[in-house]
Amino acid sequence: RSEAVDVLREVCSCADTYIVTQVQDDIGQAVLSGSLEAAGLVGSQAGQLPSHHLLFCSTLDGKVSIVRQLEPDLHIDGSAKTIDDLKRFMPRLLHITQPGTAAAGQGSSNVISSRSLQSYFS
Repeated sequence: RSEAVDVLREVCSCADTYIVTQVQDDIGQAVLSGSLEAAGLVGSQAGQLPSHHLLFCSTLDGKVSIVRQLEPDLHIDGSAKTIDDLKRFMPRLLHITQPGTAAAGQGSSNVISSRSLQSYFS
């Protein structure tokens, strides 16, 4: 989505940003890396993500482990399970929800939900 690319560029220009994603194999990793590079999101310029900030894992538990090691001020995720697993460790979590799905972490003061990155950051 072009609006997500614009928001991600803005976030990368003002914050130390990492992308942690679950992939099934090396092909999935190459496809995602190539897509981010084609969108101009990977590089060393302002508004770009350094390539060593693209982190991959094969399981949701692996993603939770990586995020806990990074200790971010804000973690953004589309997985309710990941949000629930991280809510006791992270200061702020943003759950990007899909239409018709329930927001994760209800009742937790450190969990916010939004329909998109753009709506959260605008």
